[in-house]
Amino acid sequence: MIRKKLAPAIVAGVLAASTLPAFADVSEDIGGLIAFRDEITRVMDYCFKNVKQDQTYIQARDVWLIRNQADIKAIADALQKVGGISADEQKQIDDIINKQVETDVTGQANKEAFCTGLAGEMKGGTTRDLSVLPGAQERMQRVRDYLATP
Repeated sequence: MIRKKLAPAIVAGVLAASTLPAFADVSEDIGGLIAFRDEITRVMDYCFKNVKQDQTYIQARDVWLIRNQADIKAIADALQKVGGISADEQKQIDDIINKQVETDVTGQANKEAFCTGLAGEMKGGTTRDLSVLPGAQERMQRVRDYLATP
């Protein structure tokens, strides 16, 4: 199962470095949500490229992105409001997430079953959505509250 706490401290640390201390909590929320968004979608890309070229993986990723579109936009808007991140910081985040994805998938006894099962959850249900994921609901609310402040 994908670790829902994919290096959020590292991602949040990158974000917090460019943020005023008063917004440290929202930066951590943004970092954690970005990490989850990127990890879950990249797992499907990894499965397609390295496990089996099954369009179900790409469709699952796309369905998930569309279904979570409003939350993803709120995360992007909040990231912009805190000052964004540099290209070097983005590369560091990408490297961390890509290594975690590889570890998550290659660590499975049956990689194809893992990929297919996750694709089914992403495509056919909402249990992996940002709006219902344990912990993500509260983070999304804090991000929305932050966006509502001047």
